[in-house]
Amino acid sequence: MITIGSSFLSGLLSDGVVTYMTAVGSLLILALGLNMLGVSKIKVANLIPSMFIPVFFGIFNII
Repeated sequence: MITIGSSFLSGLLSDGVVTYMTAVGSLLILALGLNMLGVSKIKVANLIPSMFIPVFFGIFNII
């Protein structure tokens, strides 16, 4: 499902937007790992909408 969705969006998203989305996703995975280790209590589910901020920046040509 994710692969099909990404194939439709590949023409709309620039390389910069994809790079920033990858960076945000990596930080979310890092936060999940820290939560699993018990090092911190970051509410990762509240940060999921941050994945779409690079898309909005890309639409308005900020990135």
